[in-house]
Formats: sequence, structure tokens, C-alpha cells
Amino acid sequence: MAVNLERVEDFQTNYDRYRQDFDSLLRQSEDLDQDVSTGNRYKSRLDDNMSRVRQLWSSVLRRADDYKEQVGRQIERLKEFQGLSTTLMKWMDGIETHSGFTVPSSASIQQMKVHFEHVKMCQKEINARRPEYNAVCSTGQRIIEECAGKSR
Repeated sequence: MAVNLERVEDFQTNYDRYRQDFDSLLRQSEDLDQDVSTGNRYKSRLDDNMSRVRQLWSSVLRRADDYKEQVGRQIERLKEFQGLSTTLMKWMDGIETHSGFTVPSSASIQQMKVHFEHVKMCQKEINARRPEYNAVCSTGQRIIEECAGKSR
């Protein structure tokens, strides 16, 4: 089942307002219940129904709080992932333009030597960026695991 990002963001943004609206309705129904003088049988049935609604609402609120926290964590992880991957992609775009990635057109010994040295320098730079690559991979893996519910 696909997640509708707009609905998730709407829920996240308006969660507190929804919660306040429902709490207000619950209080109003309790006030109405107190004000209406009707038979005990009706009042008892209404009290039972309100008690069930309160229990269900409490359960919904707990789950919604958990869901809101989970979505918040996932959004933070995605922002972290986007930042890391953007930085890495910019660096990769930059290093691809280095002359070391193209073989010189003439085969003079001097040009080949310069090319070889440049390739070695690029390789050192690539190896130096390995931690950034690993960070992107591990952050992506954490996002996948959290979305799949494997960790909290």
C-alpha cells in the first residue's frame, strides 16, 4: 500500500488541531450529558458509550503520538540522507570532470606519466571519500529498516 505523502504531511501539520477539536467535542458531549435530565436507562447507555469512546480515543491518541514520532524520525532521516547524498553527488560530478578520467589522445611517455599520477591522485581522493559513501549507505539502510518496522 503506497503512502500518500501529502496526507502524511497534512496529518503531521494538523495533528495538534485535530486532537484539540476531538477533545473539545468530547467535553461538549460530556457537558450535554450532564445538562440533559433524562431517564436513567438512557443515561446509563450514554455513559457506557462515552466510556467506550474515551477508551478508543485514548488508544487512537497513543497510536497517533507514536505514529507522529515515527514519521518525524523518518523525515529527519530523509533530510539527513538527502544532505549526505547531495554532497556526495556534487563531489562525484566534480571528480568526473577531472582529466584523469579520460585517456590522453597522444601516447607520449610524459603525457602517460602525468595521466597515471593524476589517476593515482583521483584514487586517493575517492578512497578519502569512502566514509561519506558509507554514511549515505548506512543512512539509507536505516530509513529502509525503520519504514519496514524492523527498528525503532
